[in-house]
Amino acid sequence: LQTGKSYLNQEVTHGERIYLVNATPVFNGDRDRIGTVLVIRDFTEIQKSNRIKTQRLEIISQVNVIIKSITDLDNLLSVLMQFILNVVNADMGAIQLQAGKKLLTKVHGNFPDKIRREYQFKSGETISEFVSRNKDLCFIEDYHSDPRVNPDVKILIESYVCIPIMVKNDLIGVVSIARKYGNSHPKVTQDDIRTLTTITSLSGTAIQNALLFQETLKKQRLDQELRIATEIHTKLLPSQLPQLDQVSFGAISVPAREIGGDYYDFFYFENGSVGICVADIVGKGIPAGLFMAMLKSLLHSQLQGIVSPCEALQKVNELLYRDPVINKFVPLFYAILDPDTLILRYCNAGHEPALRLSNGQFDMLDSDGLPLGALLETEYVERQVQLQERDVLVFFTDGVVDVRNGRGHSFGVNGLKAVMEKYHDQSAKGITEKIYSHVVQYMKSTPQPDDITLVTLKVDQNHRPVGEEQPLKVKKIRVASSTKHIKKVRAEVEQITTEMGFPSEDVFNIKLAINEAHANVIEHAYAGSDTGEILFQFLIFKDRLEVVIKDFGQGVGQKTIKGEDHLDELEGSGLGVFLIKTVMDKVRYKRTAKVGTELWLTKFLPSNSSTQNL
Repeated sequence: LQTGKSYLNQEVTHGERIYLVNATPVFNGDRDRIGTVLVIRDFTEIQKSNRIKTQRLEIISQVNVIIKSITDLDNLLSVLMQFILNVVNADMGAIQLQAGKKLLTKVHGNFPDKIRREYQFKSGETISEFVSRNKDLCFIEDYHSDPRVNPDVKILIESYVCIPIMVKNDLIGVVSIARKYGNSHPKVTQDDIRTLTTITSLSGTAIQNALLFQETLKKQRLDQELRIATEIHTKLLPSQLPQLDQVSFGAISVPAREIGGDYYDFFYFENGSVGICVADIVGKGIPAGLFMAMLKSLLHSQLQGIVSPCEALQKVNELLYRDPVINKFVPLFYAILDPDTLILRYCNAGHEPALRLSNGQFDMLDSDGLPLGALLETEYVERQVQLQERDVLVFFTDGVVDVRNGRGHSFGVNGLKAVMEKYHDQSAKGITEKIYSHVVQYMKSTPQPDDITLVTLKVDQNHRPVGEEQPLKVKKIRVASSTKHIKKVRAEVEQITTEMGFPSEDVFNIKLAINEAHANVIEHAYAGSDTGEILFQFLIFKDRLEVVIKDFGQGVGQKTIKGEDHLDELEGSGLGVFLIKTVMDKVRYKRTAKVGTELWLTKFLPSNSSTQNL
């Protein structure tokens, strides 16, 4: 305020309260500042209201898509009934459809006809009959203080809402909702009524279509419903797996019903890290699928940019716990993988822990934490693990290990371990398919009791993302870190480059660069020790040679040119990275774990040359 300017609508947070502050300086006639006017407004409830409104708009949009996709009338009305009760935290509800001149109850939640008919006007007309006749909404905010209604009822209620279901100007049914007296949730508001009216309006056409479908396509109803439900479930899951060097992915999710409650997803960060999420919504079928859609929307809006799994889960837990619509617990496992260091940081919220196979040993990646939305003050524990070459990591829901055979024995974690161990040499995709195949064989004719979801990760330095050009041929040489092997590698390089059709000058230069890199590894990664190990990979493409030199030491140093200019005199002396970069077309280094370095060298064939004898 020293500048004389006013500050308007500055947001200030104190504890859980949010305030908007206006600060305006006051001056006298001589332009001397004599004070400040402060106006502070409590903005907390408005902020909460805005968030709820935005979230409800997103939910209404999601529900609109799902409801319009369900063609079976009973399923449609069940989903609609459950969702409407959740929106206003009501205890009782019913949906009646027009049948001739009568209203028939098609579905209810704790609100059978013998109870519903007690709530009527003093004239004897029930509230639903009144709404059907007038084709207009009726909201009785305080039932026992409203002089119009009959107070003699068996179950005391606080409020009653009845909404007509209309298609154009025709009534096709009504929705009745009642909240019991003493309900601890906030009272039904006009925003709640508007949300219910919107959902009911969107449902009218879907209900009418379902009625027509039921009448004309009874024999085809089940197949159609299964197909549509499967499409919905598939669209909610990621369409592509992460594409990383050194790490391959596999995933599969098979619902037990039309729409599954299992959920897996991936999140991508600016630093190249990848988030991996697996969740198991409590419940099955369409209601679980509905909450799965809501969870997906919430996670994608909240997890981006949060690079700590623990912080991410704490934030989502608070949002789920406070959310007025979502009332289910969500067991969820969340991890973030750094593809450069291969460090996996993870946090578990009451889900099945991930299972890791490393060097023939199994360990469960687990940490403490309740399911999301269960308890506001839940503390989540974050842990990390350093992944190694050939590690296999499987994220899974309980549907994988809980399946039973005809004798009632479960597949179990031991069954999962046996399959992982047997097929650990396959790709992540192959391992995933083998696990699912064994689970299906184990069940045989037994019905699938729960959704089955698997996400598999495998560390493989030779892995290339799908879609990348694959080499025509790959040659490997593994030698000890002794200078006596330099000539052996050099001879192999000469044979490969000659067969590919490189000119003699390029053959000499490639040998020179690889010789120098080899010597540097011995000298600087292993400090001259001959007990280390060096892996050479020659990736032969139509237009180029890529050479990967991998050590398992402390990192390759970069030395300056020493002046030698004849290949036979270079045994271990090292000409420096400058020479390597000058001779080769591309040079890059990559750290692969806590120790070790990969050096990638690329040399393109001249345009008039081509690979030979491959």
